[in-house]
Amino acid sequence: MDINFGDILFVRNKDTIVSKIIKWVTKSNIIHCAIFINNLHIVEISWNYKLKIRHLHYNNNEFIIKRYINKLTEEQKILMHQFIINKLNTKYDIVQTFGYLFKKLFRFKVINNRELYNCSEFCDMFYKRAGIDLLENDFEGTVTPGELFKSEKLVIIE
Repeated sequence: MDINFGDILFVRNKDTIVSKIIKWVTKSNIIHCAIFINNLHIVEISWNYKLKIRHLHYNNNEFIIKRYINKLTEEQKILMHQFIINKLNTKYDIVQTFGYLFKKLFRFKVINNRELYNCSEFCDMFYKRAGIDLLENDFEGTVTPGELFKSEKLVIIE
């Protein structure tokens, strides 16, 4: 598989209680996302660990890869690398994640702490720091994995 730096891994097909809740809240089968560094490593954040570089640990049938439609410039790649370095060990934004549930149940506003991230917020901000807005008219960082997956600026990589 031809993986480029910055490709986004979108996870689907998990059958856990957390995955079922995410699918119900977001109305999407896409439950998680991460950024590829290379063929073997991703940058990832989850409710149970801080932002870090990890070995690719998903099975091929669990994810879809999407790529930005334009070729990234060297300057953009440098900005993206710097963003990763600056954000390593950032804590997961559990309040924002539960906010999506409360929004669905009670129509509460989602609270976004700009110092913390969830998976899709990190991926969105990773591109924004390089001047690329994957979703027009979104509030900075308040995007679900399913919404990010639908971006017209991303194409599936086979």
